[in-house]
Amino acid sequence: MTDSEYARAVAFGHAVARRQAASVVDVPGGFVTLDPAYPVVRDLNRLHVTGPATAAELVATADDVLGTAGLAYRVVSVDGPADGELVAGFTAAGYEAGRELLMSYGGAPDPPMPAPVAAVGLDALLGPVERAWRESVPGLSDTAYEQLTGQRTRRPPGTVFLAVTGPDGTPCAWCELYLSPSDGVAQIEDVLTRPAYRRRGYAAALLAAGVRRAAAAGCDLTFLRVDPDDGPVGLYRRLGFYSLGHAHRFDRAGAGAAQPRPSGGPDQPAAVPG
Repeated sequence: MTDSEYARAVAFGHAVARRQAASVVDVPGGFVTLDPAYPVVRDLNRLHVTGPATAAELVATADDVLGTAGLAYRVVSVDGPADGELVAGFTAAGYEAGRELLMSYGGAPDPPMPAPVAAVGLDALLGPVERAWRESVPGLSDTAYEQLTGQRTRRPPGTVFLAVTGPDGTPCAWCELYLSPSDGVAQIEDVLTRPAYRRRGYAAALLAAGVRRAAAAGCDLTFLRVDPDDGPVGLYRRLGFYSLGHAHRFDRAGAGAAQPRPSGGPDQPAAVPG
């Protein structure tokens, strides 16, 4: 683990967030991404903290910008240390605090692939992704499912969608790979295996395919994010990933605006990333 690797991963994440946003509002201490076409998708509508600021300042900024956009919920992401004042301040303002662990691949340069993986077009994934959302998080509105699925059309140019297909040719496991060869950085995101196909090594195959493609593109840093308390950290470690550092996320639901935040662990009982 090096501070420079962590800083590169964080900078890459901020760049991806800006590139896929419909609009960006720069604010003291960070920036806000907004997408009025996908108001239920919290990952597209949130405050990203990039510099020093107090909890009170960040809460006020989130209320101002996200509230003006007509959003009842609030999401604030902090990549880096979150001291006691920040956690206490957000908690006092009604936010729920959560953590993410950034992990980088440091395993074999040519990892084994226990199942065939291929790049697929986004159109091939949209139906399976919506079905996966409906299976894992029942009870949402049709509009919510449509937005949680359609948000993938916002991915930055160059995103690779990798999938394992079932006997009928339909994707049954998939992930996304964001590449920036000019920076030498890649991110693997949204790893999912549908329930009927779990425990077959498909997640490991997707990760292996992702790190292979990243290396072939000239990326010397390939990372992912995982919930350290409810995600498959042990699996990632066995596959060659190691810890870079933590990030923090603060969420506050609003009336009628609660959106589930399912854990995104591969081959886990409820694993539909948003």
